[in-house]
Amino acid sequence: TGECAFLNRDGREIPVLMVLLAHKSPNGEVERFSTISHDITEHKKAQQRQTQLLEQLENTNIHLQRENEHRTRAEKALEILNTSLESTVAQLSRTNKQLGEFAHLTAHDLKTPLRGIGMLAQWLYTDYYDKFDSSGRRQIDLLVKRVARMDNLINAILQYSTIARNQLEERKVDLNSLLKAVIDKINPPRNIKITINNTLPALVCEETHIWQVFLNLISNSVKFMDKPDGLITIDVVDEKYFWKFSVADNGPGIEPQHYDRIFQLFQMLKNHDDVESEGVGLAMTKKIVELYDGKIWLTSKVGVGSTFFFTLPKQMTAVTPAKTAASQT
Repeated sequence: TGECAFLNRDGREIPVLMVLLAHKSPNGEVERFSTISHDITEHKKAQQRQTQLLEQLENTNIHLQRENEHRTRAEKALEILNTSLESTVAQLSRTNKQLGEFAHLTAHDLKTPLRGIGMLAQWLYTDYYDKFDSSGRRQIDLLVKRVARMDNLINAILQYSTIARNQLEERKVDLNSLLKAVIDKINPPRNIKITINNTLPALVCEETHIWQVFLNLISNSVKFMDKPDGLITIDVVDEKYFWKFSVADNGPGIEPQHYDRIFQLFQMLKNHDDVESEGVGLAMTKKIVELYDGKIWLTSKVGVGSTFFFTLPKQMTAVTPAKTAASQT
């Protein structure tokens, strides 16, 4: 029955029935029966392992089915999200177009009466200036300046609102030649020296954008210079994947609490009557730099000077709404 067994010389159990059979069998075939018993035991173990493997395989299949269901749901959710994103981008593009059109119409509507006021102010200044007393002359001077500032402000707002919409040609621009032209345009006074430390790279970009960045930063340094011997230093550092530019000056400096504020529209640290500025230049500069996936920041010390840093990727391309929409489709 196998419930009672002997041990052979190898230490393996031999059922009593096999011993009895072996006792009656010629040539002592106990070893053969022992081998058969061992093979049966190993076969049962193999069957158990096979059963375990089948169970593991079944569990794995169930797990894979669940993962597949999760992936299918995720793909459907992603498809819905992409559709929503494409719709949002298209709507944003339409909104930007409408805002641009509104800006142009508003600029036209504002400039028409402003032009009339300007002509009247200029007529008074030309024909009646000598008939005014000192107070009247100050008022007419102020009127002429305010009209000119209002005209500049409208132009600046219009330019700011169309930065990302304008699809200008991107081409290779030598920043050394561009910077020379910018400095000639600014025409700094003799007491301000502008130095370029390193040779600047060439970038594939919209030239008017980068022109505006350098023009705003350098002209601000010139405009607010308070030292008899002004020094403006322009530099560039190769940061492997991007260029880090800097425009440093020895001007009045900026307090830390104003670092973020000066990059906002219409924010100035001085009164409009004290300096000719619309408070749009740095906001425009920030918008252009970020349009090319760059960053802009500054360090400063009051009474010592300021350094404006900005980065531009080596492989530049402007990220406009139209290009963004195309990349989503």
